Amino acid sequence: MVNDSSELDYYKMNFKSIFSAKKNAVEIDAISYAAYENREYQKESFNRRLNKYSENFKARDYSIEPIMSGWDKELILSYINEYGGVLCALFHFGSHRHFFVDAASLNIPTVAPIAGKSYYDMKDLISQSSAEHADKVKLLEVEGDKVSLDLIRSLKENRVGGIYVDGNMGPDSFLNNDGCTSVDFFGSELSVKAGIARLSLLLKLPILPVFCNGIDGNSSIEIAEVIKPKTLSETKLEFVNKVMQRLYSSLELKVLNDPTSWEYALCLHRWVIPKADMSEFELTREPATVRFIRDNWSTIIKNDESYWFNSLTTKGIKVPGELDACFKILSDSDVIDWHPFSLEVRQSGYDSITMLNTLVKNGFIKVIE
Repeated sequence: MVNDSSELDYYKMNFKSIFSAKKNAVEIDAISYAAYENREYQKESFNRRLNKYSENFKARDYSIEPIMSGWDKELILSYINEYGGVLCALFHFGSHRHFFVDAASLNIPTVAPIAGKSYYDMKDLISQSSAEHADKVKLLEVEGDKVSLDLIRSLKENRVGGIYVDGNMGPDSFLNNDGCTSVDFFGSELSVKAGIARLSLLLKLPILPVFCNGIDGNSSIEIAEVIKPKTLSETKLEFVNKVMQRLYSSLELKVLNDPTSWEYALCLHRWVIPKADMSEFELTREPATVRFIRDNWSTIIKNDESYWFNSLTTKGIKVPGELDACFKILSDSDVIDWHPFSLEVRQSGYDSITMLNTLVKNGFIKVIE
């Protein structure tokens, strides 16, 4: 059951931008629905785990068992011993929510900036646990005034820093470009936060890319090859760019093999650097016929309003409510007589030439004649 149809629409749009050349519309719809369902299940599963431990803690049972197999505590601690700390690059993939609870169960000291409800839920749980567990997990509210300073201080205490690489913004929020760098991801250019690379630079800490695969009962942690601190032969900019590209290349491979496990496909459009308009030329006269371009067209319905997006450019338009019907006729067609559409646009109080250029420049239609 889909509780938020706009979220499903975002999944469809973003998976289309990734897979349109490899998969058909039916396959992309199936992946999108499965990704939506996976996210909902993962949230519910994590909440069940928190509630279970909360009840246990009230009964003074402070035991916690890791839910993911494959933990290599000795490897992680070896980097702490060698470098005084280590950064774990996390992704909104698979059972990622369980990382910090699992780490606490293994007495691995961690610190992490966490956003929103997840922060408060985790903080509440840790406050109820034993002093030993509470000492091992230090959570920082992402929006806190001193989050950066507190994070640096905590990392200097020989802790594992759990840093999400693929953003902490929702599908309707906008990416602040401060501290961003560009990476290639499935052939698109993304503007991504580079905080983990800059922390590595500042504190000379290695980075362990971490993926939490699967779902509870059949989940595992996968630690990829370490990214060591900057060498003398690299500039700071070269290091930052190398690190972020390597992390996103790792994510690309995981998404290619298991797309439904990547929750933040939901937000991909927020990081894509828009490509140029589909047409640089301003049309001054109306054509007889146009062709609807369906390949990269996606729709988002939000608050009962319709939006058209081009998943290739990430640009889009809001469909005027008065034109819903004729826009649907356009999108249901391959080739359409422009004049009836133009008449409907004018009768609804819009300029038909402006609308024509908007549709062409956003890559929704192509003039035939």
